[in-house]
Amino acid sequence: VGDSKRPLYFLVTSALLNIVFDLLFVLCFQMGVAGVACATILAQFISALLVLYSLSHTDAPDGIRWSRLKVERDTLKRVLAIGLPTSIQQAVTSFSNVFVQSYINYFGSACMAGWSSYNKLDSFVLIPMQAVAMASTTFVGQNFGAGQMERARKGVNQAMIISLIVSALLGVVAMVFAKPLMRLFTSEADVLEYGVRFVHIITPFYLLCCVNQIYAGALRGIGNAKIPTIIMLGSFVVFRQLYLLVNSLLGNSLVGMSLAYPMGWVMCSLLMTVCYLRSPLCRRAKAPAEPAACRSFPAPERRLHRVPGRTVCKKGESSLRRLADALTLIRLVCSPALSELPPDGAAFWMLYAALGLTDALDGPFARASRQGPTERGARLDSAADAVFFAALLAALLRLCTYPVWMLVWAGLIAAARVLALVLRLRKGNATPPHTRWDKAAGVALFAAPVLVYFAGAWGILPALATASLAAGSQFAVRRGERSCRM
Repeated sequence: VGDSKRPLYFLVTSALLNIVFDLLFVLCFQMGVAGVACATILAQFISALLVLYSLSHTDAPDGIRWSRLKVERDTLKRVLAIGLPTSIQQAVTSFSNVFVQSYINYFGSACMAGWSSYNKLDSFVLIPMQAVAMASTTFVGQNFGAGQMERARKGVNQAMIISLIVSALLGVVAMVFAKPLMRLFTSEADVLEYGVRFVHIITPFYLLCCVNQIYAGALRGIGNAKIPTIIMLGSFVVFRQLYLLVNSLLGNSLVGMSLAYPMGWVMCSLLMTVCYLRSPLCRRAKAPAEPAACRSFPAPERRLHRVPGRTVCKKGESSLRRLADALTLIRLVCSPALSELPPDGAAFWMLYAALGLTDALDGPFARASRQGPTERGARLDSAADAVFFAALLAALLRLCTYPVWMLVWAGLIAAARVLALVLRLRKGNATPPHTRWDKAAGVALFAAPVLVYFAGAWGILPALATASLAAGSQFAVRRGERSCRM
């Protein structure tokens, strides 16, 4: 109901009482560990009493009427339909983490202790994002029920911005002060080294948690709890366990094991974004028909046109359109850094995953905007993809030694692409068509660093094969075929 102050007061009171009772039972009554447990139970009990008293002495709709308490089947079904899938997902995910721990134990006791220390810091950094996600669920549910779709969408966007900013700031602090923060939990050099390494590898991916948690909260807010549950179980349990299994079969590297959680977040964020963009929150009512004078102008170029009869047509770019272009520009500007970073370092893999995420998200955002994909966006996307994959190829050359025939093969593919571009320019068409083989080649090339890292030079073969088919498809595309974002 929007009252977040009183719960905060009750929690602060409980925390202060817990400290007082700890000192009383341990120092005065000499109760030891049992005293600490009793202090915690007593503080939590008092906090629960305060909450019950507050709810029992209010006339608000959320107040408790003890004389009217009963179970309503319809209400219970709706509550279980939303709450039960989420609880099952959390329980199964927590249980699957036991198997993740077995992969961590492979690296020894120091790694186990370092992972435990990192998890303590991790829980603090993720709390603000989780709180914002819970708040967005309530906000979206209230506005969705009231039919305020635009307000619900704005709430999701604001929650996303807040969580991204807060998580980015806390992530930077955690990475810069990783060693001093880890010293709060351990003083052993080996444990400290593992803990700091986990912080540097995993922390940058916290931004992905913002995406999947906020969108999952929004979907639950509109009553769709099954989709987030299925996606999270598939990403955090099935995909993560398969990833760890493949990593163990290919050498069981520490970096590969550390990326198990981030890779699950990547998968979950991609699927959750697609489902959110297809949800009722992103479906807009059809706009009224435009005057004929306004329809005569090409949609991508239209801004503000004055025509006889004082007809004014204003078509500005939507926020999703600008967000798609911003993601594409980020990929265009930041991609060259991939060729300079050491391919076996954590910074390379962080930037590699982040740029791949921009490539995966800019297309859905552009298609979900009111205007849809435009020719300008397609050209910008093609330029960003070219720079990104060129930088990725430069990094792949430093990651492994390849046979000469593979290098010749790659050179022939590059020559075919250049020839196709020259032929298009001669015909006055600078926008390359995006075929299905282009999309397949993009996915294969993006996965190439991971495959090469684990399988050596042979890991580049899927990328070379699909890139060859994609290059050939450029010559087979019919004239006038529509281009769109990948």
